[in-house]
Amino acid sequence: MAAVPTVRTVVDGPRCALERDGVISPSRGRFKPRDGGTTGGLHCTPKGAPVLTGPRLEDSLIIVSGLGGVVQRVAPDGAEVWRTSAVQPRGLLVSGRYALVGTGRRILWLNKQNGFLVGESVFDWPVNAFSLRGNILAVAFRQQGPGAVRLYEQQGTEAREVARVPGNFGFPRGVYLTSDSLYVADTFSHKVLRYAGRDVSFSKLVGTADSFYPNCVHMAGGKLLVAEEHINQIVAFDPQTLSRLPAPAGCWSHGSAISLQALLARVNEHTADGESVCLARSLLGYELLAPNDAVQAKTALYVADTDNHRIVMYKEGVPVAALSNFNEPVNVELVA
Repeated sequence: MAAVPTVRTVVDGPRCALERDGVISPSRGRFKPRDGGTTGGLHCTPKGAPVLTGPRLEDSLIIVSGLGGVVQRVAPDGAEVWRTSAVQPRGLLVSGRYALVGTGRRILWLNKQNGFLVGESVFDWPVNAFSLRGNILAVAFRQQGPGAVRLYEQQGTEAREVARVPGNFGFPRGVYLTSDSLYVADTFSHKVLRYAGRDVSFSKLVGTADSFYPNCVHMAGGKLLVAEEHINQIVAFDPQTLSRLPAPAGCWSHGSAISLQALLARVNEHTADGESVCLARSLLGYELLAPNDAVQAKTALYVADTDNHRIVMYKEGVPVAALSNFNEPVNVELVA
């Protein structure tokens, strides 16, 4: 894959440090799932407003930074409209007048225009992800050991449990609800799941697809978009069959569908110093590194390029702009 010069110039954001077994050293995020020895996380304290490199964004965005504990709205010119704090937030949804943000066992309801807290929904477990259709809210939880997926009837900010989705989930980080399907990114089980149903009954598992650390699920243009965190790419699936489609963005993005097994073989290719080829490309500055989310606008794709601490805008499969100075952005959404 050829280098993309416009993005080579934008990855140098805040200085960060990687904590590995209690030792902190300056670095970019270099988590390698295969080494089995990484503990701790990335420490990064960006200062000041977001920095836009490249042309204006085509949309206003709301961005959640997990380690930073910050939720921000950003205008197309990169200017920060508002910011608010949350403890290790994960999960974001823009619905009507509100931006919904997961933090601990709560979903915060923020006024999307000014970031003010309007109310909150409280649950029994920490929230990973959620999807709202009408007044039905699907929530993926992280628990000790397996995760869980529940359905709720939403009345204002009050949520009443109405159904439990069957399955032995492994820390699911993505759900997406349609009129006849519920999709789950079952992250640590390395699966994308499709349940068929209607209203509040989604108990029939009708499809599964292998996916390496899938994060977040969105529907766009008749395709299911999933961030495969540790293959460093955004992938697409057919929403009915869950067959792989051409990948729109990432280290191994390509113009034709390719199996997960073939992708893993490529990811395990190494450079002379033993690092994966894909990771090395990411550190050079023109590839994604552990993306956690992606959302499709009318003409642009926005990717939360988590371990590069930026949001990247793609057009027709090419990265053309980046918004940096975030502390591990894990979610990005359009401001409708």
